[in-house]
Amino acid sequence: MFESFLFAAILIGSVLALSFLTLVFSMRDQRRRRLLLGIQLLQAGRVLLTHIQQHRGQSIARHAGISSSLQQLDILRHQVVIDMRHMSGLDEWLADNEDWQGITRHWASLSARGRELRPEDSFSQHSRLIVALIELFESIARHHGLANSQRYLDTWSNWRDYLKLGEVVGQCRALGVQVFTSVHRDERSRQVNLLNTHLSALEQMLQSSGFVDQLSEKEQTQMLRFVTNLRAQLAMPEPNLSVMGYYQEATDAIEIVYQRFDSEMRTLHRRLVG
Repeated sequence: MFESFLFAAILIGSVLALSFLTLVFSMRDQRRRRLLLGIQLLQAGRVLLTHIQQHRGQSIARHAGISSSLQQLDILRHQVVIDMRHMSGLDEWLADNEDWQGITRHWASLSARGRELRPEDSFSQHSRLIVALIELFESIARHHGLANSQRYLDTWSNWRDYLKLGEVVGQCRALGVQVFTSVHRDERSRQVNLLNTHLSALEQMLQSSGFVDQLSEKEQTQMLRFVTNLRAQLAMPEPNLSVMGYYQEATDAIEIVYQRFDSEMRTLHRRLVG
């Protein structure tokens, strides 16, 4: 009798222990998949962000009469829609998120009436949209567990900084296009002052302890050279760099930053699957 009772107790205990372990492993697997989905969304979001920033710069170029920007704008409008559909399809939570829905509506409105906007209004509307998108990235990270784990806090801080830095350079790119194509002295003077304010903010970010530690010496030098060269161009009565030449220099600087962002995402992915 006692032996039967002992056997039953051991059997029940084993079943309970096995069930508990199964639950623990299941929860760990769910959390891991949730984290991986968060990384996937951030990677897709960075691509979307890049295309919207490019659309902002090309919109300013179109206002300045640069004909090559027209075709680029059509391509970018189409690509942004594809990017948004892709992100919505990745995650039901995101598709139903009110902030995300507001971003897609904002883009639809901006895309439809972009040609009617003055350059400064176009810049403002694009920039507001980009700020909202970057804020959504933080919500994505929190929802998917990338922001509340000690294991990922260092990476969490780094990629957020890269997005902010990339946007400051992106604003410099768009404002610089205005400066390089401006024909009115008063208007150009106002735009130069605004661009110099952004350049000072960019310089301050690059020289902060965080970015000194995060960027390699070569990357730091390239970014600061972009600032120095642009300041030199702004000091000239007539810049000797073409507007699209400047656009490409700014794009190269942005690419340095976003390559760092992509590297952080790969680091996160390795931590999860390694």
